[in-house]
Amino acid sequence: MSTKEKLNWILLPYKGKGVLEVEERVQQFTERDLSNLVEEHARKIARHLGKDENKLVQAIVEENKKTINDYIPGLSPQFAQEEIYNLEGFDPTTERLTLGITTGLMAKALQNVYKDQDPTQNPIVLQGILITKDEKIVLGIRSKPNFRANQPDEPFDYKIMPIPAGYALLHEEKNLTQLFYLELNEESGLHEENIASLSIIYNHDDIGFTGGKRITLLAYTNNSFREVEESWRNAPHSWEYEGLLEIECSSKAMRELLTTRNFSKYHEKAKGLLEPTIVPVFEYIASNPTIIRR
Repeated sequence: MSTKEKLNWILLPYKGKGVLEVEERVQQFTERDLSNLVEEHARKIARHLGKDENKLVQAIVEENKKTINDYIPGLSPQFAQEEIYNLEGFDPTTERLTLGITTGLMAKALQNVYKDQDPTQNPIVLQGILITKDEKIVLGIRSKPNFRANQPDEPFDYKIMPIPAGYALLHEEKNLTQLFYLELNEESGLHEENIASLSIIYNHDDIGFTGGKRITLLAYTNNSFREVEESWRNAPHSWEYEGLLEIECSSKAMRELLTTRNFSKYHEKAKGLLEPTIVPVFEYIASNPTIIRR
């Protein structure tokens, strides 16, 4: 059984650049609205688990990590109250994405304890396929940071994945493109002026990882791979990656990465692919190579 069959990717491709429509209620979202939404989500999740609703609500208010983790393992009190864009709807005819809002609490719960319970909860993860001026695709090796050094390896440690990638956290500009540039700067040290063009390729269900929706953007940088690598070393969140690697920007190179069993030829610490992030996008591009022609 292939990875695609096993994980059943649902791809929604874009012919143009996509149209982003942020709901008016998100534009006007307040701290009180967030507090109410976090409580609503906490009660839903606790009911599903058959546990005390009030205890979880209070633990979030008090930032009691131990109690929170009794309900949702691995959730930090701070992330529980993050505001994350939620994909409310997508019209394939007009390529219009309607963006609402959800919480870090719900996003983390969808990963393990609240899977498939509410189809309206689709926290957005943004990721980029970064192509350099010397025609290389930039990828990263997911790290095992120091704060997790004494913990058992997770299934995603040292896996190959696109860079940048991260949850689409709500910010003052209410704009996914600007969010992408912020993520790009955090993880690679590059800035908006380093990007020659940016377009949305498609979104897909993030099966096997976040449980949300992953939106992939194609970004061409004016920098060479070596320049990107040098920039990454000084990036604010360079620690998220053990290192960067390059592959040729071609269908052949992408297919080789998807089918190899020898990941050390790409990086000495690589232990495979972070499949939900890289397999569907590379399968799609390799089958539609005109997407990556400048």
